Amino acid sequence: MPRAVILTALPVEYLAVRFHLTDLQEETHSQGTIYERGQFIDEGQTWEVGIVEIGAGNSGAALEAERAIAYFNPDVILFVGVAGGIKDVVLGDVVASTKVYGYESGEAEETFRPRPEVGLSAYGLKQRAMAEARKTDWLQRLPSAPSPTPRVYVAPIAAGEKVVASTESEVFRFLRSHYGDAIAVEMEGFGFLEAARANQRVSAMVIRGISDLIDSKEKSDKAGCQEIASRHASAFAFSMLANLRLKDGSVSEDRETTQPAHQAVKPEAMPELEPEEPQLPVTVGASRKLELIRVVTNSFPVSRPTLDLDEPEGQVPLESSLYVERPPIEARCYEAIVKPGALIRIKAPQQMGKSSLMLRILNHANQQGYQTSTLNFQMVDRDALSNLDQFLQWFCNSIAGELNLEDKLADYWKGSFSPKNKCTNFFQRYLLPELQRPVTLCLDEVDQVFEYPAIARDFFGMLRAWHEDAKIKPIWKNLRLVIVHSKEVYIPLNINQSPFNVGVPIELPQLTPPQVTDLVKRHGLDWSEAEVTQLMDMVGGHPFLVRAALYPIVRGELSLEQLLQLAPTEGGLYGEHLRRHLLNLEGDEKLLAAMKQVIAVDQPVSINTSEAFKLTSMGLVQFRGSEVAPSCNLYRQYFRERLRVGA
Repeated sequence: MPRAVILTALPVEYLAVRFHLTDLQEETHSQGTIYERGQFIDEGQTWEVGIVEIGAGNSGAALEAERAIAYFNPDVILFVGVAGGIKDVVLGDVVASTKVYGYESGEAEETFRPRPEVGLSAYGLKQRAMAEARKTDWLQRLPSAPSPTPRVYVAPIAAGEKVVASTESEVFRFLRSHYGDAIAVEMEGFGFLEAARANQRVSAMVIRGISDLIDSKEKSDKAGCQEIASRHASAFAFSMLANLRLKDGSVSEDRETTQPAHQAVKPEAMPELEPEEPQLPVTVGASRKLELIRVVTNSFPVSRPTLDLDEPEGQVPLESSLYVERPPIEARCYEAIVKPGALIRIKAPQQMGKSSLMLRILNHANQQGYQTSTLNFQMVDRDALSNLDQFLQWFCNSIAGELNLEDKLADYWKGSFSPKNKCTNFFQRYLLPELQRPVTLCLDEVDQVFEYPAIARDFFGMLRAWHEDAKIKPIWKNLRLVIVHSKEVYIPLNINQSPFNVGVPIELPQLTPPQVTDLVKRHGLDWSEAEVTQLMDMVGGHPFLVRAALYPIVRGELSLEQLLQLAPTEGGLYGEHLRRHLLNLEGDEKLLAAMKQVIAVDQPVSINTSEAFKLTSMGLVQFRGSEVAPSCNLYRQYFRERLRVGA
């Protein structure tokens, strides 16, 4: 059974949504949020629907959206409610969001300089919104005919933390000046879509009914316009659900309904209907009638969002739409990090998305009110790695500095205790008590320590001891560790003194064909299945290699055909990436010989276990059972040519 969650901010919105459901039962989340779960039956399918009223504000919407997603595990999540009209709309119109601007993001200098943040609605939902608006069936869900006839817009919305009540206000003028394509303003949509984007298995959209036109807000509210707008938005939302069809657990796209850019949908001619009564309906027996609906789309392509593309390297920023989740990994990490004494181990080859996942775990921890700190071990001096005492002092000072704590290391680095004991005392007696709340500590690129076995044994043994102490000592429950590395752990560690066999293990896989297809669409490209297959035949589902290919194609710098021709060559897009791998292989005779053995044939082969794991850590090969094969044709073709190995 497909499942949806609908969030609302106001009681009147909640009641309008609740009107469409049957068999409602109340449920209470462990954190206190009260939901109702019911059924929506229409068009030959039954939806399980959870609903909740959360109050106003983007931050609350983000928190409650994330909580509801974790609780219900829905296929679709909607925010349904009312909004103020900025331009083009009249009272009672419906706006289905293509995107929602977080308009209060910016930099305060002599004047406020906006740095727009954008939450994008799911592509499939935008297509369905256009399709339902083009038909008129959604009006049958209203208890009586509205007058005047409402319009449905598929267009941008702006969201902030302020109630905009005057067209003469600074906020209103700011919106018209900097967000000229936004036609409505509200207070929850951006936070809601950002939370949904962090759970990309869920399709999300904001649907608003226009309840006021800014200047007349108080008058409109008294006239019952919130009730009318809530009913219109709810009716349209449930019409979308009635006609959504899920494919492989996600919203399927209705290609037949795609409209060319800059064209409005032509309405069907419908008979006149009786005017709408302003009272909120309390029964479901009222007759439903059809009427004319005028559907307007904004003058920009709704099938391809406008993107400010990030360079395809390094962390994918939190605000980027180009981060693709790999379920259930993100949800598993978010669930784990809130547990006392948590330890998460993230392992994957370089440029597979470890740091981007780490960034989102930190963001989730921040949203829970935790302190967070990141330490990249590439920053440690080699001198510090030659001596355990120096290394642990560097470790403590770096963490304290990240957390903006006063430098008190000398107070705890006294006496004849071992460096591990001093470090433990520093955390136990100063750092953790000083913070008085959970702290998430991300240790990135810990591979650097593997090269120093003596230090590695003591350091990682200490981390394991801290994790075990969390089971019996309350102060250590506040420490949550995230350990990130690329290489296999070759150093001999006592099984009871290693952090690499406890906690939550996360290995990042390559992107699947549906995930690559999703990423292609997020770049605004309308590729066929054959084109996606061509790209993946060359680079597999390696996130960096895929993004590196899409970036110049979107910018018009080369075509897919040109990219594929040059890809496995020194002069191609991946030349630097490939040369780095070649230099690493040439520095290790055993690895070089093993790689030659792998690329010499077109089927998986068995090689020495040590070399197999090392090549896997580099991302050059993948296991096929107990055998290995090149992880993509890019590597097979390039290394065959450079190492002069014939098939």
